Amino acid sequence: MTDAAGDAGTALLVVEPAFLERHVGVRRVVAHHLGLLEGLGLAVDLAVAWPEGLRLLAPGAVAHARRVLHARRGGTDEVHWRSGEPWPRPATPPAPSSVASGSARHGSTAGALAGAGAARPERYDVSVVTVPWLGDVLPPGARFTHGVAYDAIPNLAAARVLDLGVPVVDPHFAGEHHRGYEAYLRQVGTVVCISARTRDDLAWLYPFDEDRLLVDVPFDPATFPAIPATGRAVAARDVDGPLRLLLVNALDARKGISTVVDAVAGLAAERPVAVTVVGAERMPPDDARRALTALADAGADVVWYRDASDALLQAQYACHDALLFPSRYEGLGLPILEAQVCGLPVVAGGWSGSAGLCLEPALELSDGSASAVRRALDVLASGAPLLRGTALRAATLALVDRIGGPDGPFVRSVRATVPQRRRSASSAV
Repeated sequence: MTDAAGDAGTALLVVEPAFLERHVGVRRVVAHHLGLLEGLGLAVDLAVAWPEGLRLLAPGAVAHARRVLHARRGGTDEVHWRSGEPWPRPATPPAPSSVASGSARHGSTAGALAGAGAARPERYDVSVVTVPWLGDVLPPGARFTHGVAYDAIPNLAAARVLDLGVPVVDPHFAGEHHRGYEAYLRQVGTVVCISARTRDDLAWLYPFDEDRLLVDVPFDPATFPAIPATGRAVAARDVDGPLRLLLVNALDARKGISTVVDAVAGLAAERPVAVTVVGAERMPPDDARRALTALADAGADVVWYRDASDALLQAQYACHDALLFPSRYEGLGLPILEAQVCGLPVVAGGWSGSAGLCLEPALELSDGSASAVRRALDVLASGAPLLRGTALRAATLALVDRIGGPDGPFVRSVRATVPQRRRSASSAV
């Protein structure tokens, strides 16, 4: 246990360092929970689930993991393709699918464990597992006060109840993921779900006490500074200019790209439309090419930033008319919160897992059809008054305060856990 333990208490955070390097979404969730624990004054140790037992990370590995967790995403920020230009040959492979394939066992390097000792969760006031898919690698009989749960796509696929019309997960990966979750749910006390959708999916898939589930949305608005004094997200839309739409990580069948193409192509045939795409393809490259060239062929002015930094993404939030995000299934939908905290309205559907996040009712989709998206785009194009700019940012900050953050459900649960654990430890002496 860390020597820095103080009166506030101690915490153990079980992570998977190699996975943090690969998966931006998981990295942000883990960084969020680490920040909340340290914000409470807890002295936090990092550990890894290893086949030989739960092991503390070596000091060098801890320092590296912390740098990874707090680093902003970089990128070349170069335009990869724009309409009217020849299609480029990819210089690098496409990003991994939004639902991984292969094995759920990513594995830390042995160097991350060199010189580190065993981690014993019972010695900590709070212990949090952030790798539920590795639940069957946790020491048998070990108990943890909390565990984080992400989207349940692999779990639903393993149960053969997820049908998005396209293959979404490798069966081997889904089976490993499901077995990991089964073991994980037997060993953690409170399950901290990233969204109401995750909570509902887990409650439906696994028979256990639903009172153990809480929802705490892992979003830190401090990572997005105040809205700049100028920009389309602040002012009302210029109805005489093109409708400027932003797509984030949208080149993915699960994200509803085919719906986007159908709806936007129809609109572009009638009026000027500019589409900015941020994020690498998570689908076969030929499918991404067909989607973007279809938009361009319909008359849209398309720009694609394949390798974008967080700084570029934030700049795009400030200069468009709306984020278009008709995803077919979301564990949470962080781009919705990111856009709105920057004052940018969002076209999204609550049925996909993002219920309650889209704060402009006129843009919330009734279903995932192209016609529903088109109706929302027509509202945008009309210049109708919409919640945007500083008013939208304020409403989003208020929402985040209710569903997460330094006074959210996870922090309240931890505050209740520390004295309870200390009373139990004292009575055992």
